[in-house]
Amino acid sequence: MKAALDTNVLIYAEGFGDAQRNGIAVSAVDAVSRLNGDLPAQVCAEFYFATTRKFKLDRAQAVARLQFWRTHLNVRALSVKGLEDALELARDNAFQIFDAIILVTASEGGCQLLLSEDMQDGFVYRGVTVVNPFATKTHALLKSYLAP
Repeated sequence: MKAALDTNVLIYAEGFGDAQRNGIAVSAVDAVSRLNGDLPAQVCAEFYFATTRKFKLDRAQAVARLQFWRTHLNVRALSVKGLEDALELARDNAFQIFDAIILVTASEGGCQLLLSEDMQDGFVYRGVTVVNPFATKTHALLKSYLAP
């Protein structure tokens, strides 16, 4: 099973936020990396923005962290058709456009799982299930994904 990451999971894996989420995020990112997962380009942009603005990370450090993640994950850009699909997804399902871009990018990459804290947990789009790795009850798909 192939998976993709949302920005918040990557941010927690970098140690921003509480220790409990950090541990969960590190396990999730390790699994996604080990299983040749995707990192949507939109996530890279959001990571850079959030870490430099909200967490005051030096810009060069933010770029260095993204370069590290690029060696462990497949950075995937959205196609032009994907942009059309993301606009429809945002319109029809009340998604934020940036979340829709991430979800459509995961779909275009052949992912079955998108790990995200702030999208609709359990939402399925074109074979991609959104799963909150920080939920109190671990989703069955995530359990099977994290199993060695």
